[in-house]
Amino acid sequence: MEMLGKIRRMHLRDKLSLHEIAKRTGLSRNTLRRWLRAPQEVQVPVYSRPQALGKLSAFTGELEQALQADGHRSKRDRRTAKALFAQIQAVGYVEREASVSSTCLVSVQRNRYSVPCEFAGQRVSTRLYPTRICVVAGGAVVASHERAVNRGQTVYDWQHYIALVQRKPGALRNGAPFADMPAPLKQLKLGLLRHCGGDRIMAQVLAAVPTAGLEAVLVAVELVIESGALSAEHVLNVLARLNACALPETVQTTLQLVDAPRANTGRYDSLRSLNEAPGGAAAVNHA
Repeated sequence: MEMLGKIRRMHLRDKLSLHEIAKRTGLSRNTLRRWLRAPQEVQVPVYSRPQALGKLSAFTGELEQALQADGHRSKRDRRTAKALFAQIQAVGYVEREASVSSTCLVSVQRNRYSVPCEFAGQRVSTRLYPTRICVVAGGAVVASHERAVNRGQTVYDWQHYIALVQRKPGALRNGAPFADMPAPLKQLKLGLLRHCGGDRIMAQVLAAVPTAGLEAVLVAVELVIESGALSAEHVLNVLARLNACALPETVQTTLQLVDAPRANTGRYDSLRSLNEAPGGAAAVNHA
């Protein structure tokens, strides 16, 4: 009410015009008229800045308690910032619900993080750690990212969009999530997209990552690139050979050999000599 009292003094005591009062206070003349006509009904607006949550807001109590305890210690025995960070790191996380957008992203602390595309449009939980962000659905962690330092960032994991490119392989051409693929996959993609239907072939290669594992697929892709024959069939063939089980040295069986095989190449030479003989050739022709 301090501003209202100041306005009334300028108007009633100092006999200033509304124009002059508006000039001095920065208020509009309509507001001044309303305040002067019914001062008892006026409620001066009070501005309050909304409390914004920072990265350490969840650990404010823990840090205040630690600083108060260190205030009673000597300067040499007080904890450093690194020690305080390790302490709040061990405290845990802050969990909140979030909605997954149609582009398979969740918003956390003004940043966006990707989740597997099968969760698009669903409600999930986000766990906010000091250095990481985890997304939980059905009690299981379905995505994990390093926490973005600055605001307004979008953090992708290209493997979250593998199922999507099976339906829409064209997303491989300009899709932002696939800009962070490993170098061998980028090189294979560049070679395949030069040809018609290359995006579909690349989608087939990426489909092998969830089942065969990323490391095995990368090794197979590198071998295919060295050979120069770029195709999904070639990659899958190399991948199958890499994952093939080794043959056992001996096989257990109930069969018994009557005549053991002999490593004698002379036996084949004797058969060839029979065919070359006149009688042997006639017998063969007669047959």
